Amino acid sequence: MNRRILMPVALVATLLVAPLRAEDPPQAVENDVAAQVKTLSEEYAQAYQQVVSDYRAETDAKKKQEIVATRLPALSKTYGDKFLKLAEKHAKTPAAVEPLAMVVQLAGRTPDGKAVAEQAKQTLLADHINDDDFAKTVSMWSSDADMLEKFALESKSRQVQGVALFFQMSKAKGRELTEKNVDLVKPLMVRLTKDYGDVRLIYPGGTDRGSLADLVDNELFAFENLRIGKVAPEIVGADIDGVEFKLSDYRGKVVVIDFWGDW
Repeated sequence: MNRRILMPVALVATLLVAPLRAEDPPQAVENDVAAQVKTLSEEYAQAYQQVVSDYRAETDAKKKQEIVATRLPALSKTYGDKFLKLAEKHAKTPAAVEPLAMVVQLAGRTPDGKAVAEQAKQTLLADHINDDDFAKTVSMWSSDADMLEKFALESKSRQVQGVALFFQMSKAKGRELTEKNVDLVKPLMVRLTKDYGDVRLIYPGGTDRGSLADLVDNELFAFENLRIGKVAPEIVGADIDGVEFKLSDYRGKVVVIDFWGDW
């Protein structure tokens, strides 16, 4: 006797349809986009160097001008469009920050790209001010005191706050720390070291300048110890004959110190 097994239609349909794939976790998406940004950035750098090489090799002045006027803007637009497409694919997610930053850089180098670059900046402000990766873009506003103040006070990201404060300090300092600005700048340096010392200053594209504490401490050390009129820090070493010496052994004498290296 044949027995037929009757199954509910809904269950049959469930068995025939492939299970839905879980969404990629946000960190995996960010890592994937970061890898794409790195690849595109390297491709752009290689293509840019080729254009520069061709420019240097060209002897005809008119053709050299043509390279500057046409090939460089065309290259910037090509890769600016690629970064924009990547940013739009991941709109309103942290993964869009670096692509948008690259759009700002590249679109601004094309004759008709200023509006695109400005829109990318506005999108960064509207959608990403609280994202940690936004800290990499703060340098775009490094000369805008109002925007730096906004980032420092309104962003919920500690990284953004720290980098904004660093550029506020840099703006107040100018070219160097001096007796005239130290009373204004030193408290900012102390606050940076205390509250944001571990935050790293990273630019779009991945250039890492180091921790804010190291950047601040090095300059503060130079100001407090290496200016004219300050006692030179102790140096201990061996002379060309292998005899140990200390800089303080020559105190009161005129000393010329020559730092050199051989690579």
